[in-house]
Amino acid sequence: MVAINKIEGYLLNLDHPEGRSKAIFFRKFRYSSLSTYEFMQANSFSILIMTINEFDKVVLAENIAELGLETGDVGTVVMTHHNGKGFEVEFITLDGETVAVETLLRHQVRPIRKGEIAHVREIHSIIGYIIFSPSEFFKRSINISHWL
Repeated sequence: MVAINKIEGYLLNLDHPEGRSKAIFFRKFRYSSLSTYEFMQANSFSILIMTINEFDKVVLAENIAELGLETGDVGTVVMTHHNGKGFEVEFITLDGETVAVETLLRHQVRPIRKGEIAHVREIHSIIGYIIFSPSEFFKRSINISHWL
């Protein structure tokens, strides 16, 4: 078993003093475009993924341009789907305004790591509140199953 933070923080990390040469090697074989999860699956690693639960803070692992969200943005899990294969994640500004509530798959977010610090940036277009009636919310939650 390999912990996902070992893959991200060492093996695929160009900034790691000891892992850099390994990261360069793997990037030559197209692994720079794969998520860590896909890398581990492609290489038959036994995956040890930290559990993400409701109300946990998570870090976005890829840009979502249509919502103005960028890799590294921090959100809060408000609902989990299919035992952690998907999540409803709320992204808010520091003054508490909701920017987006988005359904994301496991490879699109990761848990926060020890020693990380948040970075402030201005979002130029606030998407606004996303409001669902109970029946719309239920339908949206059920529809995630076609992605999993």
